[in-house]
Amino acid sequence: MNLWINAWVFAVYVKIQLPLAIVSTAAMGIAAAIFAAIKSVNEMEGFTGFVVQTAITGIETVVGAFGKAFSEVVLGAAQLVFGLGFDPMALFMIGFLVVSSLGAIQILLAWFVYFIAGIHSLSGEAVGAKWAAFLLAVVGICIPILNLFPLILLWTAVVWVKPK
Repeated sequence: MNLWINAWVFAVYVKIQLPLAIVSTAAMGIAAAIFAAIKSVNEMEGFTGFVVQTAITGIETVVGAFGKAFSEVVLGAAQLVFGLGFDPMALFMIGFLVVSSLGAIQILLAWFVYFIAGIHSLSGEAVGAKWAAFLLAVVGICIPILNLFPLILLWTAVVWVKPK
């Protein structure tokens, strides 16, 4: 049973989840760098800081007058700094949501297969270890860096060792 579950979990992980998680994590890093650059410009001091702050205030006034949102400013910064023509935060969110959804579906399907097969995946012997591995898998798909790892395989390994 575990061989079958691990086969399709690992296949989906390698072909879909891992590439999307890598792209999503990279987009998160790019977005963080852009926001840090915008913040560092806002914190400049002295005459240069005064000039930059005045320029930013003017840009915000012009941007506000034309009705553009802050995301347009971020998009412009992404284009200027990284040569990107899109908002990296949107790419991060799309990848993160797809990876999290696939992970949740995999966990639910694995639990359902264990349930139908009569295997006690969340009860019976070593219930603490089973729940700890299950919760680690669930939390792991919800944290951007941890979703790079197929933590569901830890849960299936614990269930394989103590199926009853």
